[in-house]
Amino acid sequence: MAWMLSPVGIGIIVVLIVAIASLIYWKRESIKRWLGRQELDEIEVGAGPLKAKFREKKPEPPPSSAGVDFGEGGDFTGAKISGVAGRDIRRGSAADESSGGKTPGVDLGKESKFRNAEIEDVAGRDIIED
Repeated sequence: MAWMLSPVGIGIIVVLIVAIASLIYWKRESIKRWLGRQELDEIEVGAGPLKAKFREKKPEPPPSSAGVDFGEGGDFTGAKISGVAGRDIRRGSAADESSGGKTPGVDLGKESKFRNAEIEDVAGRDIIED
């Protein structure tokens, strides 16, 4: 204990703290991602120290997009757009399941600019009757 309070001991402790803090700062994004994937499973409080058990969260499936959306008012002047395919329009019993509330097919957007654009092979919006 006496060596920790000596100037050399205090210097070693300071260097150790700075090194650990630098390492945590350098890896902070991966630490945040790891903590975001964890879910508290169980907390144990007893005579000894507090113990917590974590488990990995079950990933949620990504929402299915109903088609291709170029957004509102994009500027595609001079662009070459080819090979874009959207989803089908389903009518009947499968209509709600397939579209997910989004516009099916290819939506080129409102107020988009396509001056001197080469647009070819754009498919989508096939109508399927159930």
